Amino acid sequence: MKTNLFVAAHKPEWPVLPAGYTVIQVGAALHDHLPQAGAWDNEGENISQKNRNYCELTALWWIAHHAQDDILGLVHYRRFFSFAPCRNPFLDHYRMAASDPRLSVMLRTEDVPALLDDCDILLPRKQYFNEGIAGQYRKFHRGEDFDVMEQVFLAHHPKEREAFRRVMQGHQEYSYNMFVARRDVFCAYAEWLFDILDDVAERITVSKDPYQARVFGFLSERLMSVFVLTHHLRVRELPLVFVEDHPPASWLRKSIHAMLADVGVLPWLAK
Repeated sequence: MKTNLFVAAHKPEWPVLPAGYTVIQVGAALHDHLPQAGAWDNEGENISQKNRNYCELTALWWIAHHAQDDILGLVHYRRFFSFAPCRNPFLDHYRMAASDPRLSVMLRTEDVPALLDDCDILLPRKQYFNEGIAGQYRKFHRGEDFDVMEQVFLAHHPKEREAFRRVMQGHQEYSYNMFVARRDVFCAYAEWLFDILDDVAERITVSKDPYQARVFGFLSERLMSVFVLTHHLRVRELPLVFVEDHPPASWLRKSIHAMLADVGVLPWLAK
């Protein structure tokens, strides 16, 4: 089975990648062309112009409509799946410099089919939010956007009201808009997700604040857990590698900040 893991990037700062990874430039319709990439989200039918609001989802849309590989995945130019468990039980990720030889822990595409033998989807380890999923969104984003998303979801999927509320009143979610799955599951999620988000887009006024304008990327992070639950997917959770060109002291500060943000002591940093 052919596996292709797409790396969403908007600038040429990704590390050396193993075989089977394809860098896809996101927002290619809005920015200078990156010739180093292997795919561009403005080729053929696309939603590249929406990147400021949809973030890496413009890559997700493009992959679902154009890629023909048996197994598809979406990761970020600074966030990758790892096959090696974190030694620190309180963290769900490593932090490494792009030049660090330990990046060999990055997930290899040849290992993916075996990982999917007894599950349907590979996802990051769940994040914990002290305020609950809905509460955390309302605290750090615009509550009215969440309300519209809930209304739209229930209008589209009225029989899944309890599942939706179970996720949103819970405290854990699959974040980052990163996942790997067989093509049928990957495309089913994309179709399900954009059916909801495109309806939301017709009912809200996007914030002029550049951070809050990334509304559909934020909403989709909350919806992945709903899709997993309502489609009864078997999940294998994997730790992540965060690639950053900062000194170790900065990584430690960020890791501590992330732990405190998880439990609601500090606000989340912009991604």
